[in-house]
Amino acid sequence: MEEKMILRDKVRRLILEEINLLKEEGKNKLPTEQELSSKFGVSRVTLRSALADIEREGKITRRQGSGTYISPSFDNMKLDLFRMKTYGQLIQEAGHYLKVESFITKIVDTPEFIRESKLYDGEKMVMTVRIFYADSQIAVVCIDFLSNEYEKNIDELKEYSDSIFEYLKKNHNIKLTVGSIKFHGANDNDLNLCTDIKHKLPKKYLMIEGIEYSTDNEPVLFTKEYINTDIIQITAVRYR
Repeated sequence: MEEKMILRDKVRRLILEEINLLKEEGKNKLPTEQELSSKFGVSRVTLRSALADIEREGKITRRQGSGTYISPSFDNMKLDLFRMKTYGQLIQEAGHYLKVESFITKIVDTPEFIRESKLYDGEKMVMTVRIFYADSQIAVVCIDFLSNEYEKNIDELKEYSDSIFEYLKKNHNIKLTVGSIKFHGANDNDLNLCTDIKHKLPKKYLMIEGIEYSTDNEPVLFTKEYINTDIIQITAVRYR
């Protein structure tokens, strides 16, 4: 399954490169599926899967009996938060220099939003905070909560300056495949209630509260992610 995902991402990149070439030539219609699958050396099933991802992002439109076209809003689409990628990958793909700082890791009382979820009944959790910078500016502050089973890994977590998604995958063979999220407005005071970050912070954030599930459909990671929308602009397409 993971190999299929990697191949689909590769094909997605190839399609986006093809789109950019077409735009430079002043064209807005993509070659046929048969032509693209032959050009990229992949099956039409894989190609259709990648095209479906790009269509969901609002970058192309497929018209039955006519073909696939570049969306008029293509140039206005920003980072797509709903693809399963880390913030580091998103920041780099947007052309920024990435730096990740492991800020603090400690044992805390289980937060109220996790208690309310009814998905974790422990009194204590491991809280670990990472700051993602884009060109020296704070882009995202990720506050991640793991069960107290990870207390024995605190020193390891303190030293790990990358996404917790990657940590769980590399160090514990846990792959997070599905996540549920809620959006909230937030400001720097909200963030300072959670941590004692002394960096220069933007005044306003988009805060995303999330629960991430493993391939066994078990809740593994609870998150509060504070996104600086001056750097990471989120767009979505609405269909009527």
